[in-house]
Amino acid sequence: MKRRMARSRVYWRERGGIGRAYGDFRDYAELGGGQEALVVPGEPLATADPHAAEVLAARRLEQLDALRARRQAGAIHQLPKEATLQAFAREHLVKKASAGKVTPRWLAENEHFFERAVAFFGVRRELSSITVDDVTRWANALLQTRPIGRRARSMGSGTVRHHLNGLSNLYRRAQAEGYVVPGHNPVAAMMDKPVAGRREAKWLEIPDASLVLEAARTHDATARAYALIATFLLTGGRESEVLGLEIADVSFDRRTVTFRPNI
Repeated sequence: MKRRMARSRVYWRERGGIGRAYGDFRDYAELGGGQEALVVPGEPLATADPHAAEVLAARRLEQLDALRARRQAGAIHQLPKEATLQAFAREHLVKKASAGKVTPRWLAENEHFFERAVAFFGVRRELSSITVDDVTRWANALLQTRPIGRRARSMGSGTVRHHLNGLSNLYRRAQAEGYVVPGHNPVAAMMDKPVAGRREAKWLEIPDASLVLEAARTHDATARAYALIATFLLTGGRESEVLGLEIADVSFDRRTVTFRPNI
């Protein structure tokens, strides 16, 4: 019966003159099911073999049925709810935006962080299954990543730490909403997190800084250089932080400037 049901879910798409098998699991959408390529492990494309397609569809159907059964059992026995990292990250960002306590730039950056996490852990990875070792491996992988457009250096430890902070914040919500057991936060449980390299800062003395500002004010008719140099001197921001500032990052009411990681 299961094999017959799996067969009815298989459909075909032509790619390069060859029919490739796909499975329709959209009735399991709440569990991550959809229109999915049926790929034999180790092969790059969906299978062209009808028998293999039937077997793969049956296996996927069994996996989704088992996941649905676990969720139903969890509801009966008051176990933590289940959700994939991808689905919960999307919900987390929506709720953050609705709360109105973060800027659009914060949302965009954290969306990038979660996209990288999902790419590493997998789109079907359950939130509760991610461990400290998993997060440690992700952090190490990020340290080896070269951000788009940067040729000379890899992702810095400070930027990796921003990724971890975003994931930790997500797990705090997951605990509060019952998607993981209380205390389950694999980021917070890490013994050693990447630390940004420290070096002695070079400062301008106040008289020297005043001379620089005065020169900018008197020699720049548009006052743009003056405003830019004043921001550098008065905030101590890095080049990437100051040049990346947006209006939403500055609060005159709180007299604060919020710098975001350069991703």
